Amino acid sequence: MGAQTQTGSGDDSTKNEFGMANAHAYTVLGTYVAGGVNLIKMRNPWRAETYTGKWNDNDPAWTSAMKSVVKFDSNKEDGIFFIEDRDFVNAFEKFVISDYMPNGKISWYQVEGDTKDNEKVTYSFNLPTKGDMYVSVDTWNHRMYPGGCIDGNPSTI
Repeated sequence: MGAQTQTGSGDDSTKNEFGMANAHAYTVLGTYVAGGVNLIKMRNPWRAETYTGKWNDNDPAWTSAMKSVVKFDSNKEDGIFFIEDRDFVNAFEKFVISDYMPNGKISWYQVEGDTKDNEKVTYSFNLPTKGDMYVSVDTWNHRMYPGGCIDGNPSTI
């Protein structure tokens, strides 16, 4: 599971009200109820702790009992933090749950420059057999792929 912060103006040097990078993905590690508070355990894959909201590592509201429930570790360089559920919905723009389909079929279609004089572009899909279909439309950002990951050529990144 993962979540993404707002993608408005700015880049990852821009921080939201919770101190987290703009347009950045975080991993959801688990959920806990501690001291009557619904907490979500998150991880910044950059291993940087920039979260400044309630329940950050230095928040005096943490009790020993709560820390025990969530298995709190004060390691400041692990990128792990806790956020209350009501703050989660304000801090993140997207929440994703992956679905493993062992018998699923995957098809990839990549389009670049699919606009024509600002006209609307449409796509249609035909399934050869009856079944469920999942369609994902993603935009490309150079931060998503280390040099050369897409086609093996670092000069294309």
